[in-house]
Amino acid sequence: MLYALKARFQKLATSFAFSGMTANHASLLGWLFVFLSTAALYFGFRNLDPQNHTAAWPLLAFPILVLFRLVFNALDGMIARAQDRATPMGEVLNELGDIWGDSICYGVLYFIPYVNSLYLGIFLVCCWFAEFTGLLGRALPGHIRRHESVFGGKAERSLLFCVFAIVCYFSTLTAFYINYFIVVLAVLTFLTGILRIYKIKKQTQGLSYQSHTLYGR
Repeated sequence: MLYALKARFQKLATSFAFSGMTANHASLLGWLFVFLSTAALYFGFRNLDPQNHTAAWPLLAFPILVLFRLVFNALDGMIARAQDRATPMGEVLNELGDIWGDSICYGVLYFIPYVNSLYLGIFLVCCWFAEFTGLLGRALPGHIRRHESVFGGKAERSLLFCVFAIVCYFSTLTAFYINYFIVVLAVLTFLTGILRIYKIKKQTQGLSYQSHTLYGR
């Protein structure tokens, strides 16, 4: 859904590419905002207090930090292509960075006492599942990276967490529904993976396929 904004990011990437910023700079800034947004999420939920909701101000900073994370995460690959420096290893690191960034950012909720660790674990597995099925499209005939989403893609997950964080800041008791929120998000993320599998199946229809293993075909 949010990938509809990609064309605007492409223009932004081109301007950055000719301003001296490299893909590595964008990647490093992306990781900086991963850790900053992780800290904001942790301290925001840790400091929630019905008597003093201002103590949870990091929850208001979280959406801004996530936005910068998404921007620089999208820009690194675009800048590399604009400068004709894209490499297979760069793509591997970019994809790994996406899923590890999510794992770190949301995994920090494990240290929040009222968050159910089982639900959180299932949600993180669903995140890996959705991203893995998206990448499968590149490996199979058709070679298309799948971005379809049932509001469970990386960008949509970030958006929903941002909205939830803002609501929790202004209504601290909402935080105690976080386990329900995580379950709903896990379901949406899982359905996103299923949708991507379906799209891959449609993508490969009529195309030749050969299986490859470590020992050959």
